[in-house]
Amino acid sequence: MEAVKRIFQMVQEKYRGYDVYQICEQEGIIIYRAPIQEVCEGLYVLLEKGRVILLKDGLPPQVEREVIAHELYHHFAGVNEDFEGIECRGYLDIVPYLKEEHHANDFAALFLCPDVSDCRAVHDIMYKYDCSKPTAKLRRQIEESRMMKGE
Repeated sequence: MEAVKRIFQMVQEKYRGYDVYQICEQEGIIIYRAPIQEVCEGLYVLLEKGRVILLKDGLPPQVEREVIAHELYHHFAGVNEDFEGIECRGYLDIVPYLKEEHHANDFAALFLCPDVSDCRAVHDIMYKYDCSKPTAKLRRQIEESRMMKGE
């Protein structure tokens, strides 16, 4: 989780905001939507000519933002070099044995829901940040873990 927090803080400091579309633009990442047939909702691909986030066409806006935030973790963490150029993300947990997938999920939850100190329940997080229930639930778990550790 420390690596995730470091990347989150770096992105926060660099961009002073949470608009995933603007960050992609500033990082030179092209967002491309396609009718992906697989369970996969997004891919971060590092190509010779540039970086691409490939999204499953037709995702609800809040899920699309969550997928982009997840893929941005892979961009900032440089994960693609370890995965031979392609990594696949199915909704929040498609590849549970990959530690980096969990890190990317945690990053997306922190990035899209940065301050949940005033949120008492999952639905409060969903309302405050217009995020999906799985993302809000994960963010609540992160906050509870942080509080248990006395952070």
